[in-house]
Parts: sequence; C-alpha cells; structure tokens
Amino acid sequence: MLREICNVRRWRVVFRSLLSGQPAGGAGAVLRGAVAPDPDHGGEAWSGRRQGIRAVVVRASLLAAVATSGGVAATGVAHADGLCRKLTFEGVGHVVCEISLRDHQVRMYLRGADGQPYGRLSRLVDSPAGRELVMAINGGMYGDDRGPVGLFVEGGKQLRAANTRRGSGNFHMKPNGVFYVTASGAGVLTTERYLRQKPRALYATQSGPMLVIDGKLHPRFAGEGQSLKIRNGVGVRGGGTVVFAISDQPVSFGSFARLFRDVLKTPDALYLDGSISSIYAPDVGRRDWLYPVGPIIGVAPRAAPGSSSGGANHRRRAAGGAGIVAGGASAGEIRVKIGGALARFR
Repeated sequence: MLREICNVRRWRVVFRSLLSGQPAGGAGAVLRGAVAPDPDHGGEAWSGRRQGIRAVVVRASLLAAVATSGGVAATGVAHADGLCRKLTFEGVGHVVCEISLRDHQVRMYLRGADGQPYGRLSRLVDSPAGRELVMAINGGMYGDDRGPVGLFVEGGKQLRAANTRRGSGNFHMKPNGVFYVTASGAGVLTTERYLRQKPRALYATQSGPMLVIDGKLHPRFAGEGQSLKIRNGVGVRGGGTVVFAISDQPVSFGSFARLFRDVLKTPDALYLDGSISSIYAPDVGRRDWLYPVGPIIGVAPRAAPGSSSGGANHRRRAAGGAGIVAGGASAGEIRVKIGGALARFR
C-alpha cells in the first residue's frame, strides 16, 4: 500500500510539472529518453506540428503509465488465446505477440473507406474494417502523407514499389527488408532477396533496417550504440508463426535484435519503426491511440464456418481497463479511462 501511494504521488508531480511546462525531478530524463521523436524516423513522418503532437503524446503517455503502474492497477482482461504477453529482456520490458497463421490471419491496412489514411490505430480498430481485430501494430515508416516510404502490398495489389534508393535514416540502413504474407505463410527477407525471389505476397511492407539476417545481427549493430528509442519489429518462425515485439522503454538496436534472435528464435527479423511505435493488444491492456502511424498490421481470428465473430467476442471480453480517450476532449485536456471511470487532466 505504501508503494502504491508513493507511485501515485510521484506521477502527480510529473503531471503538474508537465502541464506547467517545467519537468521536475526525473521527468526530464523520461521525456528525453522515451518520447522525443526519432530524427531517423524516415524523413518521413513528423511535420511542422511535431512540437504540438509531442506535447500531447508526452502527457498521454505518462497518464497511461499511471493507469498501468502499481499506483493504479488497471489492465485489460487476458484473452484465452494468450496472443500477447509481457517479457523483460536485458532489463527492458517488452510486449511480445506470437501469431499462429493456422488460427489467425495477418494483413495490412493503409486507407479507410473514405480513401484517407487511417493515421491512428484507433481509427482502424473502431472502423467496420477493424471490428474483428484482436491485435494491431504500426507497420512501417511513412511520409508526411502517412503513406509508406517503401514497398506496400495490400490485398495482392502493389500500391507502392520497393524503395532501393540510398539515403539517411533508419529506413536506408542497408540491408533493409520486407515483411510479407502469402496464401501459405509469411516471411521476412532483405529487400534484395525479396525482389529476386518475388514471393506471391497478398500483403507486404518494407522497412529498415533488418534486425536479424539468417540468424546473425545486422552488420552495423556493433556494440550497443547511442540511439535508445521505443522500438517495434517483426520476425517469422518456421513460416507459420509471426512474432511481433514492442519495447516499453527506450532500447538499443543491438538489444532489440538480440531479443528476436536469442529469445524469440526468429532467424530473420525486421525493424518497423521507433518513437511512435504503437500497439493495440487488449490481452495485456495496451491501446496506444494517440501516436500517428502510417501502414498498420492487423491480426484477426480465422473464424470456423458457421461460428460467430471471434474478434468481436475477444474485444468484448477484453473491454474495460485503462486507456487514453482522445476523441471529444477539449483543447489542452487529456482524458483517461481507469477501471471504467473517466478522469480528465489539463
């Protein structure tokens, strides 16, 4: 009980300092290490509104931390399938989701029925196209128009060609790669191999850099490096199990790649993005609604013939818990749902 009281008091101090614009205590380090936009984000996503977006995201991220900390325990109900779990590796917490393609389908999303990019996970999950989803995650780097900066295939149709140009930033840290889904499985290949092998992809997204290539770390991941960011990535095991991971705290490329190689046992893995990394994983109470995203990867159950909607049932069971409520808040106000109650912060 004493620890819970201390946690609540600590986060109250952080809130007040953030809202006043003067970070106090350890808040500054948290902001600098965990939330600042990644200059290597691809060029590619943060427009002139980055400072305003960052301010909202900083506040919302810390409010979410209160909802999931020991101070106010409020997490989603675990789904019976147990797609996602929390895992600590080399001192950093992660959420890991392992998807069997025998039981679930994995696909990519970019634009809604109105022709506009979804832009946020919430817009997809709350749409008719996303009502069956039991998990979703940002699926690659994007430009100012929220469109992919590299190869993108949706429903068997190539909407953007592979990007093989030279450039700066993480996307161009060669070799980069492609995560793809076919009628019979899934895979991760370097971009060069993908273009040479030409798999019949129903869905595909290009990003970079590769994290793991044929069981070896990317050649430029010597040591730990100085870049520490929230990161997410994807790997494939045996062609039939897709493994997603997102870090809870800033992590180096080296450590994140070792997670896929040494723990998740994926011989090939691809980095999807950093800093704006977001996940919808009701199994573990994660609903990252506020970050802007481009391409989205979604997971839905393969419903048995004549059965009811598995995805909708999952989401009804997992509803509740903690979450950021973005819509309807007045200017300068963040609303947080904690255990069914709605709290407002300015």
